[in-house]
Amino acid sequence: MTATDIEHATGPIVSPPAALPLVKGRPITGVLPELRGDPMGLFTRTANQYGGLVRLNLGTSEAWLVSEPEILKSILQEKRRNFVKSDYLNDLHIIIGDGVFMAEGDAWKDARHVVQKSFHTARMNGFVDQMTETTGEMLERWRAKQRRGEPIEVVQETMRLTLDVILRTMFSRRLDEAHQVLYETVSWLLRDLERRFWRLVPIPPWAPVPSNRQRAQAIKVLDEFVYEIIEERRRSPGSKDDLLERLITIYEEEGGASRDMLRNEALTFIIAGQDTTASALTWMLCELSRHPELARQYKAEIDRVTQGRTPKIDDLDQFEFGHRFFKETLRLNPPAWTFSRMPLVDDELAGHPIKARTTVIMPIFALHRRADLWDNPEGFDPDRFTEENEQKRHRFAYIPFGGGPRACIGARFSTLENLAVTAMILQNHRLELVPGYKVEHEPMFIQRPRGGLRMRLCDA
Repeated sequence: MTATDIEHATGPIVSPPAALPLVKGRPITGVLPELRGDPMGLFTRTANQYGGLVRLNLGTSEAWLVSEPEILKSILQEKRRNFVKSDYLNDLHIIIGDGVFMAEGDAWKDARHVVQKSFHTARMNGFVDQMTETTGEMLERWRAKQRRGEPIEVVQETMRLTLDVILRTMFSRRLDEAHQVLYETVSWLLRDLERRFWRLVPIPPWAPVPSNRQRAQAIKVLDEFVYEIIEERRRSPGSKDDLLERLITIYEEEGGASRDMLRNEALTFIIAGQDTTASALTWMLCELSRHPELARQYKAEIDRVTQGRTPKIDDLDQFEFGHRFFKETLRLNPPAWTFSRMPLVDDELAGHPIKARTTVIMPIFALHRRADLWDNPEGFDPDRFTEENEQKRHRFAYIPFGGGPRACIGARFSTLENLAVTAMILQNHRLELVPGYKVEHEPMFIQRPRGGLRMRLCDA
């Protein structure tokens, strides 16, 4: 039998894939010291030096580092039922429960259907009005600081703004003095998540230690807030026109929901949605300061479209350059800078067998900086996102909101909020970094500028 006969009988002869590169690191600890000290640098160097599929020695175990778009597509789309969220998210799961972000299988499918339908039926134009109203109130505080010669603590301000927007759009509440404890509680929980994120030895949730007791008390504060509103809505159905009301209505149409299901979705928005949007907004304000010529181009577009009026949703959709600027901001500064999955059963990636429960790290920060995928990857260039250039690129080469069926359901909400806020600021002002302030990424659960971001409000 000839080689041709074999090919016709069994299919083309395919050479086995080359062995996967292994980054060994140090004896005993492997790459753990680098992973704790400079994970963004480690992931970016590894992806650029060894390619899009690499093994990392973690001392007592291994992880796979995946930054190849086609393999990411396989994990996030084609094999998504087997590749589930890894144990690194257990601490977040304790807070938000099995909402649309954490649920798996049929539970996720049902939650996604309801939440997606809630967004589709929502009056998004009304939400934009609430975003601009909240921004106007924030600008009044900023102008007072400007008159006093005080800098703006941008991270704190964006966290407060985005939480206020969520309270208004989801619960028809405002972040006033009566809800100050809510802001403090959310801020504490997010800091606690970050402290736990890089612990070499995780704290078991059942351990009787102060941090676990404090977390339980913080969760209780959020639960009381959310459950009280849920009970109010059930006593007076249809009394509000917000996201929570739509969730309740759609769940009722689909057969009903327990208050715990509603609670999980509400806390998913408060914890997961607010922090990522605040990070994106912080970095967009930073990039506008770093690139004044591009900021002037964006302002010219804002002025042309709005003619000085408060932006509406139709205006935001016309910010062609603003959308490109925002996309480039997220390329270099993705809030969810890395996420992970693990296979439930043995599987394979690009022909390489992978054992069940192996941690698969998808470093979005490194993916967006791969020199073979992006020209001048460290440069800031919104024209990467012209329609023509986007069509040339692999869909999974740029995934700041994730990819596949589980891509972030609030991506449009977050985009509109960022455009609305920055448009209102640039209509009459600009922000400048405080001189001598060094901006660095801090690779916590959601990345943000290390040590905060101090800027000054200036007249346009």
